[in-house]
Amino acid sequence: MSAWIVNREHIIYLVKAAKIFKVVLSHTRFGRKIYRFEEMSDDTLLEFAQTIYNENVKSVSSRYPDDPVDELPGPTDGTTLTLKDVTDTVWNTRAFDPVQVIKSADCYDYQSCEHDDYEKSLASDFIKTLISHATGKLDGYDGAEWGRPDPDEWPDPPAKQPKPKPATKEKAKKPSTKKEGKITIVPQSHGLESLFG
Repeated sequence: MSAWIVNREHIIYLVKAAKIFKVVLSHTRFGRKIYRFEEMSDDTLLEFAQTIYNENVKSVSSRYPDDPVDELPGPTDGTTLTLKDVTDTVWNTRAFDPVQVIKSADCYDYQSCEHDDYEKSLASDFIKTLISHATGKLDGYDGAEWGRPDPDEWPDPPAKQPKPKPATKEKAKKPSTKKEGKITIVPQSHGLESLFG
């Protein structure tokens, strides 16, 4: 399994998605701490973003232990985020479609899970919580049953109709030859028959 350092915009996208989705994260590894993204200042968002970026770098370093950080797979423009990264990186709100957020979070998770402590990390808890919030934003989620759906409200789908067999081309018949006297006549079509009746 390979891994790479994600780019800084990927990290900023994830924390901004958390802010837009009003994520509340409870992390308890070293005592309980609550993160309310909607209330975070840009400075606090930067601090959190740097924490999850560091986790990604730790993972990739674990995967490639003999490589210096600046030679690890992924962007080579440094792994220290700045306040400018947080304030100047802007997306249209449509970019925060729940499916895209989930896919971006899954990508980060895949790139960051290479070391043994990842599952207990703040970054892992953050990604799970972000995915859960994004799932709740999917169309139809709020209207779905909590628990199992009523079987009467979900009738069996209609039976599938067999697919029609594709039309087969008839094999072209080989022209027959007729002998009339000493001349052999081979019927041929040149498309000119209509001209000569």
